[in-house]
Amino acid sequence: MELRRKLEILADAAKYDASCASSGTEARDSRQGGLGSTEGMGICHAFAPDGRCISLLKVLLTNACVFDCAYCINRASSNVARARFTVAELVGLTLDFYRRNYIEGLFLSSGIIRSPDYTMERIVGVARELRETHGFRGYIHLKTIPDADPALLAEAGRFADRLSINIELPQEASLRSLAPEKDFSGIRRAMGRMRQRISEAEEAKRSKHRAAAPRFAPAGQSTQMIVGADAADDAAVLGTSVNLYGSYRLRRVYYSAYSPIPDASRLLPPAAPPLVREHRLYQADWLLRFYGFDLAEIMAGGERGMLDPGIDPKLAWALKHRGEFPRGCEPRPAREAAARPRPRREDRGEAACGPPPPRDPGGGSGAAAAPAAEAAALPRHRRPPAARRLAGPRRPARPAAAPQRLRRPAGAAFPAVMLGILLPGPADFPAWRQAARQLLAAAIPPEAVEWRVPGEAPGLFGTEVPPAAAAPAGIAVPRGFVELAEVAIRHRDRERFALLYRLLWRIARGERELMQVPTDPDVARLNTMAKAVRRDAHRMHAFLRFRRVEIGVETGAGERYVAWFEPEHHILEAEAGFFLRRFSALRWSILTPEASAHWDGGTLRLGPGGRRADAPPEDAHEALWRAYYASIFNPARLKPAALRAEMPLRYWRNLPEARDIRRLMAEAPRRAAEMVARGATPPAPRRQRNIHLATQPAPSPDVPARMTPDLFPPHADAVAALAALREQLRASNSLPTWTAEATQMVFGEGPIGAPLMFVGEQPGDEEDIAGRPFVGPAGRLFDRALEEAGVARSEAYVTNAVKHFKFKPTGRRRLHQSPDAGDIAQYRPFLKREIEIVAPKLVVSLGATALRALTGKPLAINKVRGEVIATPEGRPVFPTVHPSYLLRLPDAEAKAREYGRFVGDLRQAWREVA
Repeated sequence: MELRRKLEILADAAKYDASCASSGTEARDSRQGGLGSTEGMGICHAFAPDGRCISLLKVLLTNACVFDCAYCINRASSNVARARFTVAELVGLTLDFYRRNYIEGLFLSSGIIRSPDYTMERIVGVARELRETHGFRGYIHLKTIPDADPALLAEAGRFADRLSINIELPQEASLRSLAPEKDFSGIRRAMGRMRQRISEAEEAKRSKHRAAAPRFAPAGQSTQMIVGADAADDAAVLGTSVNLYGSYRLRRVYYSAYSPIPDASRLLPPAAPPLVREHRLYQADWLLRFYGFDLAEIMAGGERGMLDPGIDPKLAWALKHRGEFPRGCEPRPAREAAARPRPRREDRGEAACGPPPPRDPGGGSGAAAAPAAEAAALPRHRRPPAARRLAGPRRPARPAAAPQRLRRPAGAAFPAVMLGILLPGPADFPAWRQAARQLLAAAIPPEAVEWRVPGEAPGLFGTEVPPAAAAPAGIAVPRGFVELAEVAIRHRDRERFALLYRLLWRIARGERELMQVPTDPDVARLNTMAKAVRRDAHRMHAFLRFRRVEIGVETGAGERYVAWFEPEHHILEAEAGFFLRRFSALRWSILTPEASAHWDGGTLRLGPGGRRADAPPEDAHEALWRAYYASIFNPARLKPAALRAEMPLRYWRNLPEARDIRRLMAEAPRRAAEMVARGATPPAPRRQRNIHLATQPAPSPDVPARMTPDLFPPHADAVAALAALREQLRASNSLPTWTAEATQMVFGEGPIGAPLMFVGEQPGDEEDIAGRPFVGPAGRLFDRALEEAGVARSEAYVTNAVKHFKFKPTGRRRLHQSPDAGDIAQYRPFLKREIEIVAPKLVVSLGATALRALTGKPLAINKVRGEVIATPEGRPVFPTVHPSYLLRLPDAEAKAREYGRFVGDLRQAWREVA
């Protein structure tokens, strides 16, 4: 199969994945070798007609799969054409597309072939080849496979910027129904292992040995849920997201509205949900992550578990909670206003509104200012003429929408000195700064200066040098002004130099806080200019396309990459550094109508402008890029307005993919209707065999007809009995409902027959992720206390009374919730059986929950602490506090005192069994 056909098949198979971010990773560039860079926020290099950005080459390694997930177009029983990239083909495509500035990096996923390990090994091989062989320094996002060997996942994190494991559906029951071969708990365990490795890498970077810190997915991990493929409402979808953010500290949860797929299963809905549902979920997700809303607040704005599709969730909440907002200020009657003086602005507080009292024009106060203040409190039509003038315009002045020439005030005489300043270039900030310093030193006002650059028509006044001064003006200006000025001077507005000097003049003459007044017309105009320049620079980074040309073949000079771009402003010189950092290993040229930039591998040279005809003809790889662009577009999600907003029409004439956009939009309704009309079809006659399942354990045998009289079947071997207890607890369907939110069950660990058995309360956040007891902050404190007490943890058995983490999700954190009496009672039979199997000489209870689980009744720890008491079964118990109690003490002195007492308790417990 030819490469183009493979690309069409495997891009089409990847278009249902919503992940697109290319930011959040470490900063890299190619100046020390290699190809590519990652700088700040990600860049969207193109937009598909469905409105979604294209920043990464999003493809599958193969769309063959041994799984038969009903919602997936690549399922084993689907009739779609199959293809598979070789590692060399995929690496070559990524590098060729990147050199032409089509993409920001690679997003690689795959169907499962042969086995999870076999597939994951090839995914990692692509990333390894890019990083180590070709020195690729761009962005890489790898979709990992939960069942793969943890060593492969660790290697993937070393090469990738971001890793992801799709949770697929918001509810476990839906996953069992639509994807019975996938393990919901296995997915969560893999996400937990990934979170632990990311946290370890972040902690190592903060240590003193930062240079030697291991690299592991610096952009974190993400996941995706399909919305609308099952009956889950918005509350269930967002509830799962809250749990995922709190449990695994995900960077993003992506919501992908279900799209009708060819050969759809009869288990799926016949039509897609409205796209606005996906949009509202993203808005709600933003409120959860960044605005501190909780799930109940967000869902309060909707009805029956669904967000309001007509308005955004924040507005919906506000309309349902009108009483949370202060009433607006209402004008007082004139008589009341005159009788009571207007309070000072600082006394009015946050609820005050309206402008402050006008100042006396003479700068005075007292009797002179009071009448003006009282008049300002009156309605405008009742104020005397003088008060109206003092009050200013009816509404705040707006910055001018269009550039205006500086005009001499009416009746004012021309300044005594009129100067025309000629700057060397249109965006030469150092030259402007030097001239401005001389003008300030000579006390030349802004209206006495006319600025221009070569190529512009001469003004009314000749070019003169400002009068010599004793020394250039050395005033200190706010950093914000300098930063904005360096950007705004690249704007095409001819009045930019005059505006900058006028602002500088005002700052030098005493308006030190001028840049803190965004409503000032000059400041607003400067900010607007800077914003336009930055937007133009971002679009140059995204929409510039290189073409490869052969130069000097007879001399062996090699190849050069040439691009034509038409910027709105004077940005080429400033933005050439971006392409230098990204493509320092290539030789390239950027041509614009006014100037050009050329990099020969060692020197950056600026030259005169050119014409579009000077750029090379179509590149051979443009056909591949256009095929990819057409295949990644989902016709069921057509959004022409979003496309035009993100990729303006003025750039289309220089984008190779733009020639296909109108055709794709015209064909989209027909293609989407055909998919829906085709509906469910018979499965493929030659379904792929699930090779990897042959090594899986056989299903559990049926329940015997005659049950044992005991709750737990007897085992002669203690190790086998403990393993059976673990599995029985894991398979129990009588546990509290909240246990479904935990990542996994955390069972005890330690040797059988250990003299001391420590029983804690419940696992914490880190224990829930790691699957081991006492490995979090309280566990580390516990280990230190054991060491000081002379007790080896390897010789003790450690467990918890409650085996799952109970918490309340709040945004990105999970707040610990204490188990109640019902929770303790549910786990108590399993704890008793665990103690019987381990058979310790003494059980040490850590905390009130553990003591209640062991004795069956609530007891005050302070009354029995340090004493050996007996359980109803006659087993000795030694009560003490839980290590987390010590962590919560706010006073350092009390913390040290209680820690010493806790170590003493551990020594005493050890003496009891020695």
